[in-house]
Amino acid sequence: MNMIVSTAIAGTAVPAVAAEINDPIFAAIETHKVAAAETNAAQRRMSVFEDELQAKGRLRTADRLADERRKGEEIEAAIEEAHHSEQVTAYAVLDVNPTTMAGLIALLTYACEYDDVFRRRPAGARWRAYKKAPDDTGALCC
Repeated sequence: MNMIVSTAIAGTAVPAVAAEINDPIFAAIETHKVAAAETNAAQRRMSVFEDELQAKGRLRTADRLADERRKGEEIEAAIEEAHHSEQVTAYAVLDVNPTTMAGLIALLTYACEYDDVFRRRPAGARWRAYKKAPDDTGALCC
């Protein structure tokens, strides 16, 4: 028996199939959610670091102490790594075909919710950028 339940995706309730259904899209979505959260956390660390530097009057790189430069470089590397991981997991989400109607609904809902919650962009705008057709028709490539 399949029960429809609610699960939180990007902070919003969306329909999902109970655990006995094994649709790979749910795991792909969860993996991307973790990667997106890591990117946002790394960006927040940079923001806090820049606020600290601003308070000390050393926001410009040339004005920073050696340990502040090193910390800034480490945070920037973490942002780059997290962003790369987020992109890889986004491609993985797009490569997974939902095997249930609930999985399809979860995928479409997550794509819209991700754009709204994580990136503050119009629904679907970021996902279209990942796999746009070479002929620029806007169609998704496989």
